[in-house]
Amino acid sequence: MSARGITWDESRNGSGGSVGPLRSTSTAWSPPPCWYAPRWNPEELREVAERIWDPSTQRGTAASALGWMWRHYDGGNPYEDFNSEEAGNGMWWGAVQNPNEPDILARGSCSNIPFWVETGEVPDVEGALSPLILAELAYERIRVPETNITLSPEREDRQVVNLPTWIWADTGDFSPVAVTASLDGWDIWATEGSGDTGDTLPTAVFDTTHDIEVMEVQAVVR
Repeated sequence: MSARGITWDESRNGSGGSVGPLRSTSTAWSPPPCWYAPRWNPEELREVAERIWDPSTQRGTAASALGWMWRHYDGGNPYEDFNSEEAGNGMWWGAVQNPNEPDILARGSCSNIPFWVETGEVPDVEGALSPLILAELAYERIRVPETNITLSPEREDRQVVNLPTWIWADTGDFSPVAVTASLDGWDIWATEGSGDTGDTLPTAVFDTTHDIEVMEVQAVVR
C-alpha cells in the first residue's frame, strides 16, 4: 500500500472461521473514531478543490468559507498552487473515518482542514497518525482463535443437573497473536499483541460461548 494509507501485517494474527475480537476491560478506552493521515499530493488536492470547493454554488457564509479555502491553498495565503513546488517532499494530510465506529458524530469529529506535512515528519496535531494511534488501531484488529475446551462428562448433551461438570483448556493449544500497523514513507509503526509488544494499552479479554444441553434426571423410589 502507498504512503497515504496504513499497511497491516497480520501474518501473526488469529485466522479462520472461529476467531473473535478482543474486548477491552477498560470502559474509558475505545479505538480512535477517526484520525489524520497522508491523503493527497498537490495535484490531487487541487482536483478535489475544483470538484467540491466552488464558491459560486453557495451563498453567504458558505461561499465566503470556500473563497477563504482557495486563498489559503492557491492564492498565496500561505500556499500557492496547493504547494506544488514541494511535490514529492511531502503530502497533504486529511481526516480518515474509522469504518468500525458506530457513532457517526464521533467518526466525523476529525474536522481540521488539510494540512501539509513533510515526508518523514510526525505532525504535532491531535489525532494525526502516530505510534500510539497505530498501536490502538492494531489492537482493534487483533483476532483470537476460538478456545477448544474439554468437558467431563465428555458429551455436551449429557450434562446433568446437580452433577458437577469439569471444563478445561490445554495450555499447549495457545499461541501468541500480533498485528503490526505501519505508515510507509514516514517510518511510523507499532505492533500490538499478546507478547507484550507495542504501546501500553488496556488489558483485554476474549469471550466465547459453548452450548451445553443439561438434562434433569428423575428417580422414582417405591
